Amino acid sequence: MATPTPRCSSTPRILNSSENIAFEEGCLSLPDFTLEVDRARVVHVQYEDLDGETKTVMAEDLLAVAVQHEMDHLEGKLLVDYASSVKKDMYKRKARKRKAAQSL
Repeated sequence: MATPTPRCSSTPRILNSSENIAFEEGCLSLPDFTLEVDRARVVHVQYEDLDGETKTVMAEDLLAVAVQHEMDHLEGKLLVDYASSVKKDMYKRKARKRKAAQSL
């Protein structure tokens, strides 16, 4: 599998998507939190590059999941927003314990 080329993009939007997959995700914003999320396996995304030119890219599998994950951040949505209230509460308790242990 080839390494994806880094892209700088603004105003991304998904033009279309196909197939859904369940993917176990984590996030740097939420240490030690993972969650299985249903995402599109293939997304066709339009965006503007650093020169303001409109581009499109088709992303599949892990890259498609990453694109959707990062687009969620642009909309103010975190991985924990997909979690059940029970899983959210468990993570909050774990985070409080970690914070208390670090302040010792």
